[in-house]
Amino acid sequence: EDADGFEDADEVFDFDPDTFTPYQDDVEAPATVPEADIIDSTGKPVNQQSTADLLINAEVLLPQGEKDMMAKWKDGTTQWLPLKILKESNPVDVAEYAKARNIADEPAFAWWVPYTLKKRDRIIAAVNTRVKRKTHKYGIEVPTSVAHAREIDARNRNTFWQDAIEKEMFNVSIAFEILEDDQNMPVGWTKSSGHLVFDVKMDFTRKARWVKDGHKHPDPDASNYAGVVSRESVRIALTYAALNDLDVLAADIRNAYLQAPSSEKHYIICGPEFGLEHEGKRAKIVRALYGGKVSGRDFWVHLRSCMQETLGFTSCLADPDVWMRKQKKADGTEYWEYVLLYVDDALVISDRAESTLRDEIGKYFELKEESVGPPKIYLGGQMRQ
Repeated sequence: EDADGFEDADEVFDFDPDTFTPYQDDVEAPATVPEADIIDSTGKPVNQQSTADLLINAEVLLPQGEKDMMAKWKDGTTQWLPLKILKESNPVDVAEYAKARNIADEPAFAWWVPYTLKKRDRIIAAVNTRVKRKTHKYGIEVPTSVAHAREIDARNRNTFWQDAIEKEMFNVSIAFEILEDDQNMPVGWTKSSGHLVFDVKMDFTRKARWVKDGHKHPDPDASNYAGVVSRESVRIALTYAALNDLDVLAADIRNAYLQAPSSEKHYIICGPEFGLEHEGKRAKIVRALYGGKVSGRDFWVHLRSCMQETLGFTSCLADPDVWMRKQKKADGTEYWEYVLLYVDDALVISDRAESTLRDEIGKYFELKEESVGPPKIYLGGQMRQ
């Protein structure tokens, strides 16, 4: 046996996680750590399901004086990982676990745990300092709820905020399928929530936006972002348009996310903004909503499907958000027609750009009429012909 009590160090490192049992009884790893064992800086329990990629479930001393920890992945499998890797990937989780399990005094944690937790507290304090709660914008009081909006309107003897709420709820109504009290929620649908965000535009117009509380849901396993065209592709496309004397037109898609079906199965309990006839009822979310963690991806997939299967465009291999198809000019000259997509911003380069925008893309997606025309500013840069 060596100094650590193991007969053969090589055999120890070549172990099966499912059958491995520590030699020392006092370091046997528990199968599961109760959620209440993990606490944050305020002493409140932390839900382990909210951690990033893995969950710390056990720890054991290994021969060379180092610690390995068992991690439980999202698919339910477990794996022993070196502590130094977990310290880099999930430092706060490891530090909170060590403190909760009373092993923060071990040599591997003695200086590192206090340092990590103090750094966490400093970062949180710095963020909280930068986030200042604003009650007014441009001298206009901004409400925090529907009741507060009605109170402000009553005080000012107008209906500006209520009009903004009604306009937003009319636009977003297509995203909900409201169920009656005697209807059962389908199997597999989970409860979610949302709220109204209020703002004041530069022309003092009141604005309300209903957003989903996506931050309350676990992170998706796949990418959750919408694709965007690169600036290099934009420059190349504009050069191509100039050399071939083609028109360049831009347009914004109105309420872009709402035009895509949602891939998530969530429902909400309607609040007062839905009106007295629907307040308290359950509503299925059937369209992508702002605030949803996969709404960007849902819109991107829906837009790609329309461009490829319906309009006959082909995605460029070099840049997936550059779409092209062969066209002919009035004199019979063949050329390539391009559509560049930056989430909900479309840039069309074609001899018949307006027809492509209004009659084809506009047939499936509602465009902002005021945005249709030659671009003056695109992706933050000024443009001129």
